[in-house]
Amino acid sequence: MAPAARIVLCLVLLYCCVLGGCGGHSSALSDSIDRSAVPISYGVGGGREGVFALEAGDWERMLRRFRPFAPDPHSERERIAEAVADFERIAARTTPTGGDLAFNRGSSTPGGQLDCIDEARNTTTYMLTLQQAGLLRWHRVQTAVTRVHGPLIHSAACIEEVLPPGARVARFALPGRRWAVDSWYGASGEPPMIQPLERWFEGRLEPLGQPTPPWTLIPGVSSPTPAPAAAPSPAHPALLTPTGPSAPPGSRGMTPGRPVPTGEPTRPPS
Repeated sequence: MAPAARIVLCLVLLYCCVLGGCGGHSSALSDSIDRSAVPISYGVGGGREGVFALEAGDWERMLRRFRPFAPDPHSERERIAEAVADFERIAARTTPTGGDLAFNRGSSTPGGQLDCIDEARNTTTYMLTLQQAGLLRWHRVQTAVTRVHGPLIHSAACIEEVLPPGARVARFALPGRRWAVDSWYGASGEPPMIQPLERWFEGRLEPLGQPTPPWTLIPGVSSPTPAPAAAPSPAHPALLTPTGPSAPPGSRGMTPGRPVPTGEPTRPPS
C-alpha cells in the first residue's frame, strides 16, 4: 500500500474510533442499584468511574418530591428533572463532577468533565434508582438513545410514557411516547433538557427542565407541537439560548425550537 493511502486509512480509522466515542453506551439496564453506592461515570467517555452515597436525609427529600404521586405525566417529568439535578448535587460532594460545565466547555474542578456518554449513563442510573423505589408512576426508564448528524454523534437517557394500572388517561398524556432526558446541555446540578424524542433526534434546542407549555401530538403532524395556555414553571429557570461570554462556539443567536448543530465534534484530539 502506498504511504499516502496508509495515512488516509489511519485517519479514517481514527475518525471512526472518535465517532464511536460519544455514542458508545451500554444497552443493558441495571437490575439493582444500591443507594449507598450509586455508580457514576465522569472524566469523558466513562474514563473514570466511582460511587456516591444517598444519605438518609437525601433519600427522604427524594421521597417527598414524588409523594403523593404526580397527577399526570407532565408533572412527573418536572419532578424527574428536579430529581436528576438533586442527584448531581449529591454526587458532587464526593466526586469532582460538581465543576462540570454545560455542553463540553470543561470543568472548574480537575477531572470533573462529563461528556454525553457520562451524562446518559448517569441520568439513566438516577432514574432507575427512582423507578426501583416505585416512585415513577407515569414513565418507565429505557436504554439510552443515540443520534448522528453528519460528523456529530450524541447520546441521552430516555423514558417512555405509560398509563398506570387503573388510571384514567390524564391531560397531555400519550402512553407510548418516548422522551429524551439530556443532561449534557446543563451544568452540574441543573435540570436536564427533557423533550419528545422526535424533537431530540432533530437536534432542537429547548429550555432546560420539562418544557412548558406541555407537549401534545396533533393528528397528521409528525412532530409534537406545544399545547396552548400553560404558564411557565417557576421551578425551572430556563436556559433558552446561551448568549453570554461563556456561550460555546457557534451557539450565539440560536433560537429555541429550531434545528441546531448539537452533539460532540468527532475530530481527533489535539
